[in-house]
Amino acid sequence: MADPVYTHIHQCAKHLRLTFWKHRIWEGYFTGKYNAKPKNPNPVNPPFPDRTGTIVRWTHELELREPLDGNRVALKAHWYFDEHFNPAGSGAPDPKFIRIGETKYHLWSPGNPPCIECSWLRRVWMHAQNMWDRIERIRARMKS
Repeated sequence: MADPVYTHIHQCAKHLRLTFWKHRIWEGYFTGKYNAKPKNPNPVNPPFPDRTGTIVRWTHELELREPLDGNRVALKAHWYFDEHFNPAGSGAPDPKFIRIGETKYHLWSPGNPPCIECSWLRRVWMHAQNMWDRIERIRARMKS
């Protein structure tokens, strides 16, 4: 069977989080729709306080897989924890990648198309960052 053809959408952190909540992925984790595959926790250096004043000491990479869909990755995210491994920050993972059906949502980074849901001013800023990224790559190539 051939791999499906995916539609790729790049979103800023805000809109990727909204997609995460809109499609109820976190609820799917608790209802057993997804299998969790946590990676080893990494210490946060230096530790920092979150918005509630809890000191964040650990970050954890989380991967959710969908067993009814060939065990394909449905979410990649990172999650902050305090010194006792209780959730810190917002209490929910920050998504970096989401797959819903045949659509893959990626966290925007320079060099990718801007977030289509952002305002025109924010998209202009993303285009400017893309140009700066291209200039830096050309400079690095010229030096080597």
